[in-house]
Amino acid sequence: MAISDSSKFTDDFLLATFLEVYNAERWRGIPLGLIRETGDLYMSTLFVPALILEMKGNYYEQKGATLGVQLRVRKEGNEQQIKVMELPRVLNEGYLHPLVWKGGLISYGSYNLEKDLGLRINEWFNNDRPKRTADMIANMLLRGKMVLEPCRMLMEGRYNPYRDIGNYCPVIAHGRGEAEAFALKNGIGLERII
Repeated sequence: MAISDSSKFTDDFLLATFLEVYNAERWRGIPLGLIRETGDLYMSTLFVPALILEMKGNYYEQKGATLGVQLRVRKEGNEQQIKVMELPRVLNEGYLHPLVWKGGLISYGSYNLEKDLGLRINEWFNNDRPKRTADMIANMLLRGKMVLEPCRMLMEGRYNPYRDIGNYCPVIAHGRGEAEAFALKNGIGLERII
């Protein structure tokens, strides 16, 4: 869990709640974060580690990416309200992936995150169940991660990353041994070679 300047925001209810939820057993080991950008604007994040993809004896690196969901918070009477400003997007400038468009926008295809998770994008809602809200945001980010990871997408029949692999991933090796050496040198787990 990465919290930006958490010492400054000890009274900040949103940061405290997200910290508690993101550190719970359910999310342990998943690199979720929350950053306070300005006054009422936050960015909830998830890091997606790099992958190495094999096709016909060549190995390609798909770079790691940070996903983000921008949130706005306000007080309305005694209620805290939250607005999810956007669907999760890739924050890395120039990130290349067949389902990531200019500006980091992700093509979610048949996923309907609003319907699946029960929230509306760009509409205020009462944050009367803050732990549930933090869970919903984390689940949104996990859906974005699923889109970026080809093994999941292949299983669902959504796309074949190997079709256009040369357009978005550089060749890093011509054999499994070279790919493993590259992975170890660059901090990529061997389980991330697929």
